[in-house]
Amino acid sequence: MFCSFFIFAYLTFQFFPHIQDSVFANIPASMCDTNCSQEELIAKVDKLGDEMGKFCTQAFLPPNDLEYEKFYYPILLKGKKRYTGHKFEPGLAPKLDVKGFECVRRDFAPIVSKTQKEVLIRLCKHNDVQGAIRYAREKVLQLLANQVPVQDLTMSKQLTRRPHDYKNPMPHTELAKRLQATQPAHIAPKTGDRIDFIIRPGFKGEKTCMRAVTPEDVVSGHASPDTRWYLSNQLQKPLQRIFEMVMENSSEIFEVSSVRQSGTASTSMMRNFVQRSSSDSTKKRSVHGIEYRQKKKPKKQRDISSFFG
Repeated sequence: MFCSFFIFAYLTFQFFPHIQDSVFANIPASMCDTNCSQEELIAKVDKLGDEMGKFCTQAFLPPNDLEYEKFYYPILLKGKKRYTGHKFEPGLAPKLDVKGFECVRRDFAPIVSKTQKEVLIRLCKHNDVQGAIRYAREKVLQLLANQVPVQDLTMSKQLTRRPHDYKNPMPHTELAKRLQATQPAHIAPKTGDRIDFIIRPGFKGEKTCMRAVTPEDVVSGHASPDTRWYLSNQLQKPLQRIFEMVMENSSEIFEVSSVRQSGTASTSMMRNFVQRSSSDSTKKRSVHGIEYRQKKKPKKQRDISSFFG
């Protein structure tokens, strides 16, 4: 749910000493006219929030206490503990606040967090849906054209035990095995080290865990990233979860008819490292060719509590 014309006040609810919870309150335009300057809007909402908190505190039995803390305008509500919005907190500068989305987690490639955060800034701080769509589309095309910096595709996982002790093989553990077998002991990764890796293209039937290479392999030209894998397994879903809340045709952002894709070499000795680049001459969908179709309002409005229950 994308609320560009509604304000959500965040109130902290203390129902016992040292035990706190919170509640969101929807403030519609009928209660607070947004056709004013930002300073006037902040003053209006802060006043309303204080009044709401005091009213509820008087209605509760002591020691319950409801205290106004901040408000969001606008806000994206995806689900329980997953929301983002332009936060206004008394005494502090407005800023983007993100909870539960991939850009605040470490288990994705940097291209995911960087792109998602910029998309959220354009949506929530600038209220620029078309600009967010255009930016995401440009990143998709750059990725598939192999124009993304290596560091933005580099993932990192910690080696918490010896590679051979893992029951389920993972890309960083399989790469650690190969490095331990080929590098001197003082250079090879050890338990506790973080393993940086990039996923390369594979041959038919090859598991993803066997396709991890070092960033140095990519920089030196001995390997190249699997751009299709990065789109489908890293970038697309985190972005689409956001865009599907504001537009009907979010899948068009990720549609391509021309891709510069790398393939592995034909010989078994070199197929893990040597890559051949090939390009398709088919016409691409333009960066500016996506017509934004606004999300239709559901016939039955969801209750605010359903997002946090």
